[in-house]
Amino acid sequence: MTEVKGGEGEKPRTDLQESLHVTYLPGFSTVGHGTWLETAKESLKTGVQAKVPFIDTTAIPLFDTTKPYEAQIDDVIKLLSEWPHYNLPAISIIMLPNPDPDEPGGHRYFDGYFEELQGEDTGYNNRYVIPARYVRGYFDVQQKLFVENPDFNPIKKSYPHQANIPIKPKAQKANIRGSEVISMNQSSDEDVW
Repeated sequence: MTEVKGGEGEKPRTDLQESLHVTYLPGFSTVGHGTWLETAKESLKTGVQAKVPFIDTTAIPLFDTTKPYEAQIDDVIKLLSEWPHYNLPAISIIMLPNPDPDEPGGHRYFDGYFEELQGEDTGYNNRYVIPARYVRGYFDVQQKLFVENPDFNPIKKSYPHQANIPIKPKAQKANIRGSEVISMNQSSDEDVW
């Protein structure tokens, strides 16, 4: 394995299957957030910032821990190499501890890992952050290498923390024509636009 030296505190690796193995860990959910290379490097120290505190609009799941690593790593490498969101050059890899079996899970649980940033809300700035301790590292698409975060140190949030997280409203799938509401979930022979 050829090792490439990075900046201070960074440990790049070139053997992707070996180096990405640290991003697969039962008991954690691993997600990716596409971004610019400089932003990915900064995320090792500052965390991953977002406009809203919702994991499903911030990141894409990478692994299914109910399946073996070897059965899915090639698909994960392909996903990282051909990122679906704007074909971005870097992917911050975030690992969040899963809920305990007696805790409710789902998106709302993971949304509890976001912290609110200080400062005025201008409507255009990022207002939330997943702290750097949950950033496992980043994937450099062009160089095809994974850079580990030496400060990765996840702390499991307790369930009561989530009581302060707003519930994300679900979009209503409906189409309005005149005063009639037609649900997009109903089957109909008539096309509704």
